[in-house]
Amino acid sequence: MRIAFPLKLTLCAAAMTVVAAGTVLAADPEPPSGAAEVRVSPAEAAPGDEVELRVRGCAGASATAGSEGFVAEAVLAPATGGELFGEARVRSTLEPGGYPVEVECAGTSLTGQLTVVAAAPPGGQPRPTAEERPERPAPAHPTGPVGAGGGGTAGESSPAGASVPTGPAGLTLLAGGLLACGVVFLVRRLRGARR
Repeated sequence: MRIAFPLKLTLCAAAMTVVAAGTVLAADPEPPSGAAEVRVSPAEAAPGDEVELRVRGCAGASATAGSEGFVAEAVLAPATGGELFGEARVRSTLEPGGYPVEVECAGTSLTGQLTVVAAAPPGGQPRPTAEERPERPAPAHPTGPVGAGGGGTAGESSPAGASVPTGPAGLTLLAGGLLACGVVFLVRRLRGARR
């Protein structure tokens, strides 16, 4: 009978570990699926405009995008949804037409297309204001230092649907719970031995 209780405690601790590990693994997003893709937005840009670049299917954590149509090479950083995101300015001296966009990512080369259209005449349609343009996604990781405390983790929140702490905090809580169970077991065992 003495072996049965420690065996139950061991099985309980093992079950808690499996459940905690399953929760942490389930909270981690899966890598994006699909073919590699380079998107330039807006689809048609005038000389001097700023364009957004999104790359899907890149195995690296960063990439560079270059084109004859850009003022300078664009650096792409991780963004939400597993994409890489960056911005580039279209040269103001470009003639309308198509210009290839070459993206170097983790040793592979991806190609997209920049389409340049003639600039609107001074009396034509006004350019969209900042309020009319779609909101840019926030990078998935900090791109610079934060103003105060917390470091790069200050803006992060729990993964969607996670009801328990994950990462180092979750492991610390799990270890503390197992330690508390062990202390309770030891105290009860010592009290039973004194009777």
